[in-house]
Amino acid sequence: MLLVPLALAASGTVSVEELLAGLAASQQRAQAGRARVVYTQFVHAQLLRSNGKVAREEKRTYTVTPKADGFERKLEKLEGWLEHKGRVTKFSVPEFEHKNVDLDAHLIDELTHISVLSRACESLGCSSASVSIRV
Repeated sequence: MLLVPLALAASGTVSVEELLAGLAASQQRAQAGRARVVYTQFVHAQLLRSNGKVAREEKRTYTVTPKADGFERKLEKLEGWLEHKGRVTKFSVPEFEHKNVDLDAHLIDELTHISVLSRACESLGCSSASVSIRV
């Protein structure tokens, strides 16, 4: 998209002001177009113990829909597993707690939202994201 205005500017037929105005209009059209697209966002999050072993891991799939005041995220799928005393437990619900005393469940959920989801879809839409956190 930028090649045509740049080529015109190089040939001397467009002023700098016209070039910048065209660029601004192009960016506004692109931003308006993104506001009409529904995205799928993939998030892969891990909590790592200080020895490097994975304590808890989650793969989440969200559908992100633009709204007038931002975006709405809906969790479509969650695949998770945790390791405790050499045993692996699989789960498919957010904040799944192992034996009702699992701080990792709340920690990974909050850190995922803070570090990944709060910044996603701001200007360029959604993409895959990955976060690893050592605890």
